[in-house]
Amino acid sequence: MSLFINIKKFKNTFLTPYHRYYYTQVDERLKKSKEKSNKFIKIFYKYLSKFFWFIPTLESHRYWNDPQEKIKHGYEKYLDMDDSAKTLIDEISKRTNKKDKVLDLCCNVGRHLNALNKIGYSNLFGVDINNQAIQKMTTIYKNLNSANISYKSAESYLINTKDNFFDLIYTHGATVELIPATFPIVNEVCRVTKNYVIFLIQENGHAYPRFWRYEFKKNKMDLIYYKDCSGLSLLVYKKSFQS
Repeated sequence: MSLFINIKKFKNTFLTPYHRYYYTQVDERLKKSKEKSNKFIKIFYKYLSKFFWFIPTLESHRYWNDPQEKIKHGYEKYLDMDDSAKTLIDEISKRTNKKDKVLDLCCNVGRHLNALNKIGYSNLFGVDINNQAIQKMTTIYKNLNSANISYKSAESYLINTKDNFFDLIYTHGATVELIPATFPIVNEVCRVTKNYVIFLIQENGHAYPRFWRYEFKKNKMDLIYYKDCSGLSLLVYKKSFQS
């Protein structure tokens, strides 16, 4: 791991304050910012915000929410169940039963939810900020019409979820690695899960690398399984019930 990556991880983990209140209305802020958006604002967020990393911005939210920005990261890129996706599904099935509440955090078009539905899971939840992907889900995977799918930012969704609501939360990156460090993503995920969290992510990559394992340990989560999946880290955490 390079010194540069370590510096970024240190900055995002230890030098960035949380702005949880800001994200309670992030979806409304995003809508308003799109209505008022102009060239100057886009330039400000793209460049100056890099120097003021400790101030929350909506730059990544705009990218993933805007239907015009789907050429490179369109939902078509997230339809195939590759080997890493299959490994993730296997781990979920080991840790849960078919009636457990399972959340796909940043689910995109829903390929993992579809796979879980096919093997009998009936209490599935998904959330994503990409409106186009959420809309396509209902036509591509019609069997998911009964799932609890939300078109929201991950931040707003988690903040408005009760403690210990889900039995298991999972994500397949790049997802949480793109959520700004000003949002306490690990804190919130650990708060709303009753038992397990499974992250399949690039621990040292993307926009906001953190010391992920440190943050989970700080939130009283035990790492019970790890696997290197062709550059992605499969991290399986279980909530510790020790006082």
